[in-house]
Amino acid sequence: PVFRRFRRTTMAEFVEDRYGPWMSGIYIVFALCFLIINTGSMLKGAGKVISQATGGGVGVNEIVVAMTVLTVVYSFVGGLIAAAWTDFFQGFLIIVLSFMLIPLGWAVVGGLDGMQAVLPAFNFSLATPSGIGPWVVVMLTVNGFFGVMSQPQQLAAVGTGRDERTCRIGMFCGNFVKRVCTVGWALVGLIVAAMVAQGYPGAAP
Repeated sequence: PVFRRFRRTTMAEFVEDRYGPWMSGIYIVFALCFLIINTGSMLKGAGKVISQATGGGVGVNEIVVAMTVLTVVYSFVGGLIAAAWTDFFQGFLIIVLSFMLIPLGWAVVGGLDGMQAVLPAFNFSLATPSGIGPWVVVMLTVNGFFGVMSQPQQLAAVGTGRDERTCRIGMFCGNFVKRVCTVGWALVGLIVAAMVAQGYPGAAP
């Protein structure tokens, strides 16, 4: 909610207020690189998924271009309101799709017993193979404090609500729902890894 008090529309403007124009210029370069890599990765990944869903009938690059044009058009026409409605519907799709594949793959790999039979034990650990010590916890905490809030999309994502309470609730609930969805992503990843290890037809490394 503090983002609303900045009275700024971009993080670069806030950086300029706080650290001066030179640091703002450096931040703009960082923001461009960050968003190009982030957006490009998501578009390419989505393009590959859609291409596979169509049996390879539509090329990945053609899908990426089409999605890019659609995104640019609705962003220019509708602005933040269009983005808000997109995120609203996307949120429901993310929750459903995060768990929809699990029942389909669970029976294919033989459930948890089937996955444990073909995958290394550390794949089922909530810690890294070498363990998570105090240093890792401290560094992840520090990164969480400063890393997330320095991302260029954060001001638009969590600072443009109707009021500060709306911003606070949206950020809090959204992050917790995402953590629940992470469980679905992990299970889908394990199922796919088990399918590859079992040599399931069509599953390639």
